[in-house]
Amino acid sequence: MIHRQQVDVEPQQVTVFLDKIARDRDRELQHIETQKHEKIAQLRHEAFTESRRIHHQASQQARARQSQKHDRYLATVNATLRRRHWRLLTEFQQRVADAVWARMMQAWINSEHQWRWCRVWLTEARGRFGSDPMQINLGRGAHSDVCENIKEMMADYPAHFELQIDDSAPEGIIIRWADHMLDGTLSMQQPELLERALLRITHVIYPGSATR
Repeated sequence: MIHRQQVDVEPQQVTVFLDKIARDRDRELQHIETQKHEKIAQLRHEAFTESRRIHHQASQQARARQSQKHDRYLATVNATLRRRHWRLLTEFQQRVADAVWARMMQAWINSEHQWRWCRVWLTEARGRFGSDPMQINLGRGAHSDVCENIKEMMADYPAHFELQIDDSAPEGIIIRWADHMLDGTLSMQQPELLERALLRITHVIYPGSATR
């Protein structure tokens, strides 16, 4: 079994998304926290006023009722915070996913970056086999100068190789030889790149979280 080439994504690539998401999250959670403290203060004031109006024996019952009311409100607030937290987290993950994919596509349409991407996978392939015939397929959006660079890189290859461009195939490169294959398409690498980006950005937002 062949492991895919690890390609890193720096968290700075999605800083603009991270900043907005963090501000949205902090503003919404602070609003809920402020409402909670205001309501708690109101409930305490009502309990104090009521306890002075009624008999001493009944005041204990009043405090118990207010305590139950207070506990119910806190439970409601906490449930609301949890729901909003998960909603914000889901939106955050989707924005990061969109940003990672947009960054990958932007790099692929750039001739220099496309060549660097293909060179990484070709170098990996050449380091794994002997002299078997090789099939190299480039997906849609492949640049002609990248194809020429690949031919130059493979000029000293001891066996036959064939280079094809398939505009119906996904962006990236697929290399086959014998019964082996390296899949360097962007869509195949996106999940791993997204996971790495989310881990790093989560560590920026929550410095105490563990990273791999």
